[in-house]
Amino acid sequence: MPVLAPVGKSERTKRKIRMTAYDLFESRGYSAVTIADIAKAAGVGRRTFFRHFRQKESLFFDTETFESFVTDFQGRLSATDDPVRSLLECYRESRHFPLDEDDQLARRRRRLRAQVRGDADFEAYYTTFLDRTERALINTIQEWQVAAVARGVEMRRYTSYLVPGVWRMLSVHHVDSGEDHHYRPDLDDFVAEAIEALAGAASWRDRNHLGTGSA
Repeated sequence: MPVLAPVGKSERTKRKIRMTAYDLFESRGYSAVTIADIAKAAGVGRRTFFRHFRQKESLFFDTETFESFVTDFQGRLSATDDPVRSLLECYRESRHFPLDEDDQLARRRRRLRAQVRGDADFEAYYTTFLDRTERALINTIQEWQVAAVARGVEMRRYTSYLVPGVWRMLSVHHVDSGEDHHYRPDLDDFVAEAIEALAGAASWRDRNHLGTGSA
């Protein structure tokens, strides 16, 4: 049985705020609860709340998960010179989206998150979160492409958009499914072939001077 690292005071406070917020969301409804309500019920000040969470919608997401995914992808891309394989390895080996059925807090978060989908503020925050991470992946690949071309690495022109697009698709599906449908290693070939097919089609359109509008 794995040995868990001790939980520090900061992490305990963060968890307490989350649990208190989920209690309030379940009893009053998400839209009826304010940050002031959460801070008061948790016995902390607003400043402490904002030290751990940027806004109310942040209670449903771990920003570290997305940030570490980008960092992991950057390292793998430098090592493999292959954006497709780097993306697949991030999902297959690092398990950035673990499903811990023993974590009651995680189960409550999944259930509540499914319930608040459709709330305007939640959707705006979620979309911004996805946009920011996708843009970080695009920038990472484009910066790598500049150096890779100089080294003679062959690549597809549209890879910098296709690979982050697949990341977004998998991430949205992960959340929309209630986080119980996870990326599986046996999808490697399917995802890789899909990216290559899309890249090939995009390159063909470019070679034949076709626009992106409808025919």
